[in-house]
Amino acid sequence: KATIIGGYDERSRETVAKAYKTIEKTINFRALEEAEEIKFLNNNYNAGKISFGNEVFLIASHLGIEAEQLRQKIVQKSSGIKYSKYGTFPRNPVNGSSLERTLDLHTFLKNNGFNSETLRATLSVKKPKSYRKDKETVNFSNTEKFSYYLANAFNNYKSAFLIERNRICNILGVDFDNVRDSVVVTAEGFWNPQYGTYGGLPFGVTCLPKDAAFYETFLAEKGIYAPMLEAVI
Repeated sequence: KATIIGGYDERSRETVAKAYKTIEKTINFRALEEAEEIKFLNNNYNAGKISFGNEVFLIASHLGIEAEQLRQKIVQKSSGIKYSKYGTFPRNPVNGSSLERTLDLHTFLKNNGFNSETLRATLSVKKPKSYRKDKETVNFSNTEKFSYYLANAFNNYKSAFLIERNRICNILGVDFDNVRDSVVVTAEGFWNPQYGTYGGLPFGVTCLPKDAAFYETFLAEKGIYAPMLEAVI
């Protein structure tokens, strides 16, 4: 873990660093724009993981499934939840049959009266290809199968979140790799598998909704559409 300090110049960064050196051993200095993107991705991803956990809770309630049991199974099965760097490399995203399973799940939920904002946004970013003609309808009556598909959906959700942020960083002229490498070790949603998975609760701190709303407004003013962030809000 580290404290990220951004500033216009070395003098301003060093001045702020003096206040942290007595309580924080590791301090990383960054350009102001890069430090801002690290902060926003940190809080936006944490908020996004909470939003996904809340949707799982609502899905379980809607379908009459025991929510805590479902949550535990998803945490156990999702590589994106267990491993901080999984799905964070946009040039090598989670695709193929994995994305088809997420589309299956989204279709099943819609047909059963539940509109998932997180899955809708995920599919809009990753754009799955058409199905095989011989594809069979998946039966989600089995809880194990359902939790597997939701765990897989989170993998795609996480991947889509980072794909979107990579696109935004490219537009803004910020090095996404530097941003990602910092966030996967500083944002609790990345390194703590349990974080945000307990549904039925709103954001517990003011910085998460504040930063999500501010960043969406900032992007809108620049004409940048961000469906993943919109789904969080």
